[in-house]
Amino acid sequence: MTTIVLPRLLGTREKAEAIVAGAGFSNEVSRSVEVAARAVKTATPSFVNAFVEELHKRGVQEIRLLGASERFAASLEAEGANLDVRVLVGISA
Repeated sequence: MTTIVLPRLLGTREKAEAIVAGAGFSNEVSRSVEVAARAVKTATPSFVNAFVEELHKRGVQEIRLLGASERFAASLEAEGANLDVRVLVGISA
């Protein structure tokens, strides 16, 4: 399973695209991804939208979210629901 560690500030669509592109996805589809969000202090709606979209494009169907604030978790859950990407909060593989 791919693990993505998010930085403190998440502000742009370009940042989301760069984080996902640098995550080391293989050519095989990864259905689940673990996202470590303990350091996140702020994330814009455009970042969240692009982050979930980029993961969805790579075939991700499930985000396992660790250490996220309630607000960040809720925004990822809402965006995930729009794309049929399930967000599991506080669940590790």
